[in-house]
Amino acid sequence: MEATAPVDTLQQTTTWLLWAMIVGAAAVMALYAILERRHTTGSLLRAAIAPVAGVALGTVYGLAMRSTVFDGESRLVMSIAFLGTVPFAMGALTGALLRPGANVIGAVLLPWATVALSIAAALATGTEGVICSVMALPLLLGAASLGGVLVWAVRRRGGGAPLAVLVCGGAIAPIGLVRWEDGTQAPREERTVAGSIDIDAPAATVWREIARVRPIAREELPVRPSHLMGFPRPIEATLSFEGVGAVRKASFERGLVFTETVTIWKPLEELSFTIAVDPVPPEALDEHVTIGGPHFDVLDGTYRLEQLASGGVRLHLSSRHRLSTRFNAYAGWWSDLVMSDIQGAILEVVKARAETR
Repeated sequence: MEATAPVDTLQQTTTWLLWAMIVGAAAVMALYAILERRHTTGSLLRAAIAPVAGVALGTVYGLAMRSTVFDGESRLVMSIAFLGTVPFAMGALTGALLRPGANVIGAVLLPWATVALSIAAALATGTEGVICSVMALPLLLGAASLGGVLVWAVRRRGGGAPLAVLVCGGAIAPIGLVRWEDGTQAPREERTVAGSIDIDAPAATVWREIARVRPIAREELPVRPSHLMGFPRPIEATLSFEGVGAVRKASFERGLVFTETVTIWKPLEELSFTIAVDPVPPEALDEHVTIGGPHFDVLDGTYRLEQLASGGVRLHLSSRHRLSTRFNAYAGWWSDLVMSDIQGAILEVVKARAETR
């Protein structure tokens, strides 16, 4: 039963997110239909026809682009073309079917329904996982709303040819942009994430807890945001011997294993190591954010013990990771957040164990 719990948690999160997207999309369309009813002769159903048709058109376009132009290669999905111009076009298509003079709320929010239904379809079919869906969501929503608002603004000025150019040009743009992106190298960036925790225990006790990490029971590690997103929980870390050159094997759920080679071994002071990920099982992480892949990798880590006047220890944990995307500023915000959350969980386990020894 214990072995299946991580998978069950991920499945539950996937199901929750899928239904949240469906319910959210329905709520947005219902709200817009209510706001538009006073401008539409007839029933509430008639007021809902335009927003439903617009959302359906944008959703079909998005799914079609994902299954054709952006299918099969993870690097194509991790592009500005897919994460920026495709949702922009989805929002523009959604807004193009609204009535002239429609409420601006529709231009902003209805494209969100389009994005939500597209994500729900991707989750239901297994095309995308929870991690990628959650990380991409703010970017997709923003780009889709921009498309919807620009169409709304052009229509208020008369529409016509400018509207046709905006909608058609937006729908075609991802095809050309992704070919250009695919032919150029994504920028590389290295980022460092650091955290610390105060522990009311001697340095020798803390050192024993970080050099080797005994198997972590699930009740020792409460569910954190990174786990809900689908990142595996830490299980244990073994050590081949004590000293520089030793190998730590850090194991996580779903078969994710890191080989950590010790580069600095200063008992009671500092433990540093390089990190190399073993072959990642397909079920461990979404392919677009897999560790050691073309877009993301973890490079090294350091534990440092700072002696406190109280007799306790301030334990510092830092790590360095690599990003290689065309939107490193956005991706870096997420990677820092996730790495900080994972490191925070490890520090909490060390603190709890050291203080109860």
